[in-house]
Amino acid sequence: MNKFQAQIKQSPPVTLLHTLTCPNLARCTPTDTLRVVRARNVAEAVLDLISTYMSDDVRRTVSVCGCAKSGKPTPE
Repeated sequence: MNKFQAQIKQSPPVTLLHTLTCPNLARCTPTDTLRVVRARNVAEAVLDLISTYMSDDVRRTVSVCGCAKSGKPTPE
């Protein structure tokens, strides 16, 4: 299992998936929420986030930061 960081922005309603060591996380605003997501890979992490939002009937976009697309997440 790998760990990813989900940056949950309120406006616009977007969740951005990062690696745990992504330098872009330093630019989070005080209204952003961060949570750790455990998954085998980026695709599984994105699908898990989307299914969570769908089951709660929340309209939110899930995007992947360049760090998670090309970098390696921190293993558990």
